[in-house]
Amino acid sequence: MQTETALYFRERFREAREAAQRDAENFDSIVFVLEKLGSLLTEGKGIGLAAYKNDLTKLARMSPLAEVEESHRPFHVPFPQLFDLVRQGRNTAMHEGVFARNLTQHAIQISIILEDALALKVQMNHVSNFMVRNPICAEPWQPLSFIRQSMLAHSYSYLPVKRGDGGRWSIVSDLAIAAYLRSGDRKVRLAQTLDKAIAGDLVIPDAHTIHADMDVHAVLTQMTTGPAGHILLVTDPNNQHLLGIVTPFDLL
Repeated sequence: MQTETALYFRERFREAREAAQRDAENFDSIVFVLEKLGSLLTEGKGIGLAAYKNDLTKLARMSPLAEVEESHRPFHVPFPQLFDLVRQGRNTAMHEGVFARNLTQHAIQISIILEDALALKVQMNHVSNFMVRNPICAEPWQPLSFIRQSMLAHSYSYLPVKRGDGGRWSIVSDLAIAAYLRSGDRKVRLAQTLDKAIAGDLVIPDAHTIHADMDVHAVLTQMTTGPAGHILLVTDPNNQHLLGIVTPFDLL
């Protein structure tokens, strides 16, 4: 499997897992990616999850999460058993309520295992393999009401912003916005643009920027020393264009 293919499927699993976490009964989003990967691995020689089990299990075993010690069984279920639970559950008519939520949790666990296996299979070592691509950004001319709305709508704690004063990259945090809005007239402050708030007493730190080919181990080291803490922005060599954002969560 080529790196591009492994990266593609890992990203699809991440997206499907996030969708399932937003909707506790949305296990189909993960199963769809599972079937697509299974078809690729079997080169189209089988149809359905049952036909894909051996090849998917072989891939999953690239990750230490796939097989667990007996003493860890209360915390983890081995991949083959998880796979059977999802396959059998999907074939039943009960796709709602507690049954569907349990099925979704099993599907999420399968996704986590395969995401890890795909990363290990092709030895993904660059930050570009883990960053969140095309992140939503705040703009200096946007009102704080809209920036707050964007954070809440997407469950983001941080938004990158390119400052107008020299083009520096900075990080707007939910903590900074919350503290600013509640330290004055909330209605007035919500209507202020980000630029005007910064000119007042909204404090946002400069971002620490890195390049896409940086090694993950070096990135983790910088996360403990960067001016904005553990949030890093991935930019082009000239720091003009934002390629992605990476946090410790993305590197777990």
